[in-house]
Amino acid sequence: MKITACCLWVFASLFSLSVCVGGGEPDLSWFHDPLLETTRPSEVVRRWEWTVDPFILKDLFALRDVSQSSKWHPEGEAYVHTLLVLDAAAQDQYQSCAERLVFLYAALCHDLGKAECGVDDGNGLYGHGPRGVPLARLLLSRLGIARNHREQICEIVRYHMCPEKLVRKELRLREMGDDLAADVTYRPVIHITPEGSRMSYMRGLKEAMLVDYKELAHSLNHGVTVADLLRFAHFDFRGCSATGEPLVDKTFPELEHFRLRAQQAGVLK
Repeated sequence: MKITACCLWVFASLFSLSVCVGGGEPDLSWFHDPLLETTRPSEVVRRWEWTVDPFILKDLFALRDVSQSSKWHPEGEAYVHTLLVLDAAAQDQYQSCAERLVFLYAALCHDLGKAECGVDDGNGLYGHGPRGVPLARLLLSRLGIARNHREQICEIVRYHMCPEKLVRKELRLREMGDDLAADVTYRPVIHITPEGSRMSYMRGLKEAMLVDYKELAHSLNHGVTVADLLRFAHFDFRGCSATGEPLVDKTFPELEHFRLRAQQAGVLK
């Protein structure tokens, strides 16, 4: 009976990854290279659906059951979004193979926590970044990703929503206007009274937001920067597409505002 090359490749995939999970450290370049060398890594992941032991990628495949609000995600389920973000990341230019590996696997892992967050109520599955870190670390370990790269990837996973959250926070506080001056949390920070002018309120709000940006930069570890989060946010936004392809030739005002504030805070290097 003739055994096709495809069948041999499937067998090798299952066997080699099983050895890795069992504690060995085989050369997994044959596994990672197809993902890293193409501008359509989503096609590689689709092949993984039937060539890799489901246990190894169970946290990724769990995203197929996670629906998302069409308000933010016209592409549908979180798994589809993940593949679009992965393709968006693959289309960027990188300084090194290691940098490419970090961003592509961050794309693969960034929304793993959504499977832990319940039902999307239309406001997004907030908290999925930090909740996805343990899942990402386990998945990356099963795939044989080096520890230093694992930690960089997990740092992006943990903080990947921060650009969007900071911009939305400022927008929300702007809309609240002078009424926020009575808030005991912000009044000591922005130094105004309920009778203060809107202009002084806006100046104070900007100062308070710049503090948030500096705190974000201070929180980052493992060599990950605010610029890395901004870069990844563009991939994430491009993955919110109903066309089946990442968005192209599109600017995102929210991210441009994040860039501006990060520059003003002196944390965008």
